[in-house]
Amino acid sequence: MPIVAVLTTIDSQTVADFTAAGVSGCVGKSESADALMDALRLALAGCRYLPQALHAFETSVDSPATQKTPVPDAAPQASPCTLTPRQVEVLALAVRGESNKAIARRLDIAEGTVKVHLYTVYKALKVCSRSQASIAAARLPEVGEAQIHHALDGQLSLPRLFASMTPIRFKAGEVLFHKHAQSDALYYVVRGTVSLQEIGIEVGPGTMLGEIGLFSPDHRRTCTARCQSDCELLSASAAHAMRLYYQDPEFATYLIHLITRRMGANNLRSKN
Repeated sequence: MPIVAVLTTIDSQTVADFTAAGVSGCVGKSESADALMDALRLALAGCRYLPQALHAFETSVDSPATQKTPVPDAAPQASPCTLTPRQVEVLALAVRGESNKAIARRLDIAEGTVKVHLYTVYKALKVCSRSQASIAAARLPEVGEAQIHHALDGQLSLPRLFASMTPIRFKAGEVLFHKHAQSDALYYVVRGTVSLQEIGIEVGPGTMLGEIGLFSPDHRRTCTARCQSDCELLSASAAHAMRLYYQDPEFATYLIHLITRRMGANNLRSKN
């Protein structure tokens, strides 16, 4: 989940420690409510917020060189540039909201190597922050291809998805949805076990549910989902899930891949 830390005192070392731990933003207790809202909005968008006094620190975290602080409303122009395959991988993961540490773990490289790659990418795109790099990367087809590749491998930018979903809880024995009921939401299991009764399958944390009903001709559920234990889930309304589908190619590719795999598995079960 994106986290914004509210600190009594702001200094570069404290911010460095929090950033290294994966915090999306640091706000001083003396800062205005507007500053806190800006920090929350950026965190939910997968970007990082730092106090105005520490913008120089942001440059030192993401690039070895000191550069001028960008104007927030100025959209960078992604001029033709040459990025190595590794730099494209790093940029695609950064755009998905992954921290430097998470990128390093996923690619099995040092965190310092990630920073060097991002610095090179920033120079090539003529930007000087993660948020501006995200805007520029949206215009690069190779980054889009890398994101789709992650989605085809069953990987999804979960922090970005979680930010737009609503947490809900169900007790053991409660029904999440009934077969033939109107498909009104998409679910992600955070904790607990859910039984899909008609097909005799139990699913646990990390599983998405309810996607097939969103695309069925009559928008009806294809089976009953009952909680086998106390469950914590994240929910997105059908309308919101469809907006994400049309607006986010990575999410759309992930859903299509997921539906295809599940329909294939259902066909195999029916034959057996």
